[in-house]
Amino acid sequence: MEARPSSNAAPCATISWSERMVRRLAGVFIIASLLLAWKVSPWWLALNAFVGVNLFQSSLTGFCPPEILFRRMEARRNAKTAATAN
Repeated sequence: MEARPSSNAAPCATISWSERMVRRLAGVFIIASLLLAWKVSPWWLALNAFVGVNLFQSSLTGFCPPEILFRRMEARRNAKTAATAN
């Protein structure tokens, strides 16, 4: 019998900071696009389509430009934290 992870464990506990930031960025873009489409022009829905296509292709290829940027930011953040801890 395999050991299963506890069901009350936080699902995002194993997700890295950069992955959470990519998800947050996608959410912000989607919400902003919906608000702009509602208030300004329906053409802003194209941004939703772009975000969706990018999320889909990154799930297939593993290539996600924002994640590369956020990983670099995370590395710098960790380096600063390590430097101040010493």
